[in-house]
Amino acid sequence: IANIFPDNKIMDFVRIKNDSSSVFELNEKMIALVKLAEQELRNADSPYFATRAYLNICSFFVELSDCKLIPLANNYTPHFIIEIKEYIDKNYLTIHSVTEVAQKFFFSREYISRSFRQYYNTPVYEYILKRKMIYCCILLQQGEHIENAAHRAGFYNIPSFFKLFRKFNGCTPSEYKAKNSSVLGKSSD
Repeated sequence: IANIFPDNKIMDFVRIKNDSSSVFELNEKMIALVKLAEQELRNADSPYFATRAYLNICSFFVELSDCKLIPLANNYTPHFIIEIKEYIDKNYLTIHSVTEVAQKFFFSREYISRSFRQYYNTPVYEYILKRKMIYCCILLQQGEHIENAAHRAGFYNIPSFFKLFRKFNGCTPSEYKAKNSSVLGKSSD
């Protein structure tokens, strides 16, 4: 803890500078936990002071994970939400659930889902599916066989894939491929 907050000013890390820059609605319990952690760090002669400070900080972050996000401005998106989106954009082919994303960023599944939807106006799982579907459509346009395109895009249950494909594209994969095949002249499935 002392390495992270060398001047024992944990509250400066979480303090709301002004109302226009706040992201989380901090409650009295959260502020008390931070103050207790600071107090423990100042009491370095006490046995296990760092452990007690660490436990208070952990309790603070547990409380923080359940607190309400406060929208800052029309164009503001918190950095952690941007990081989550960037992670999904880079890894969508290997992501199988929102729980995987939540574990990667140490948030609850519900919190990530709620936050992502608030700032990107789409559920996080649907966003992952859309990314996979776009990749699948590109593969189909390049002449890839339907099942191969589905597997490469991370869809392994073919009947479910057909339902999702129709939902997202308004046609079957065969119809899509016939309409959008590249000029390479590859035959459709």
